Amino acid sequence: MNDIIEERFILKGESYIADLEKVDFLTWNENDKIAETYFVKFHMGQKEVRYICSSKKELLNIIKAWCSANGKNIDINEDNIGDWLARD
Repeated sequence: MNDIIEERFILKGESYIADLEKVDFLTWNENDKIAETYFVKFHMGQKEVRYICSSKKELLNIIKAWCSANGKNIDINEDNIGDWLARD
């Protein structure tokens, strides 16, 4: 089971839990082998935690939860995420 808990913690099955307040920044890219899935890295100092999102919606929820955990709101939607080469 993967989940966002209390808009602050990322739970990855039985592997780990990460505190979004401790994450400095996020990076992500689309999985070129499985459409509509995304690799996300949570960067914390010299370390990183890797996570696979099963959809753009899940990625968007993680981005918003990270912003919220750090006291910020962000105006972003699924159209802001994705294939930059396909954009006009």
